Amino acid sequence: KLDYKKYAETLFELLLVGGLIAPGGTIQDGPRNPYSVFACADDLAEIRVRVDIMTRTVRRYKYLQRRLEETMAPLLQYVNKFADELPKFAKAFALFVSRQLLPLDALTHLLKEHLVKEGVALEFMTCVFQAYVADASAANLQTLLRKSQIGSKLLDFFPAAQRSERDLKAFFASKDLANVAEFHSQVQQVKIRDIALQRLHDIMSGGTPQEAGMYAKEQQAAHQWTELDTATLLWEAAVTTIDFTGRTDQVDKHFQRVLQTFGPVLAVFCTSAKTELTLLLRIQHMAYEDARLQKHFRTIVSELYQTDVLSESAIIYW
Repeated sequence: KLDYKKYAETLFELLLVGGLIAPGGTIQDGPRNPYSVFACADDLAEIRVRVDIMTRTVRRYKYLQRRLEETMAPLLQYVNKFADELPKFAKAFALFVSRQLLPLDALTHLLKEHLVKEGVALEFMTCVFQAYVADASAANLQTLLRKSQIGSKLLDFFPAAQRSERDLKAFFASKDLANVAEFHSQVQQVKIRDIALQRLHDIMSGGTPQEAGMYAKEQQAAHQWTELDTATLLWEAAVTTIDFTGRTDQVDKHFQRVLQTFGPVLAVFCTSAKTELTLLLRIQHMAYEDARLQKHFRTIVSELYQTDVLSESAIIYW
């Protein structure tokens, strides 16, 4: 009986590449396993049959899952040695991820300077995404990217000369992976918003309303934000300056000071009844989610009304 604990790495090398891996990533001379992933046709259905054999084995012997990850790491680092078999290797990797036997974050092993420079890292990752979509769905891929570190590192797989938002969008669109480009755009928007939120927090903590207003307008123009987007950002920044550790009356006074100072800036971006009402609904939603805000909701609405952020008609309609 095969001792899987002792020969797990050998087993996976034989089932994946068909032979043993020598130092440096080359396959040792000798007979090859005719039932390995590398030995089959470049067809997802055929590769799935071989992956399912390994899947059943790993699920029977749970400790093999970690050994599979350990075996995969050096194979990914030497993936340029398997150029002819790269599509099959990538499809097998995608199927392992789809069956939750490997984390998508294992792709970070590809982030070696030479693999990125030669375009091998990007090619392998793209093949993985395409195979995963074919086996699961584009929606599942987006969910997977959102939960993994890879989702925030997509640009790192591109060679330096192509490492731009435009190149990324065009590349994935050409590979029928527009949803990946869309996901990346969403991630970048979140990063941009977080930076803007922190900057507004700093301004509201020690700057002037004029600085806050000027910065908000610059960001709105640069990123094509709507009035509501900008107003919501200003409101969230104002909340981050509040110290909730004091007594209720002290926190109320803090809200009053902040909103009396920066409320007029917020009012600049609330020029329609729709924006006012939607902002009020968002504040209400935040109050439901954050118990600290619930106690001060009345004070908040009152101050926003006093500073002309909210009109009487918007409050009545609400």
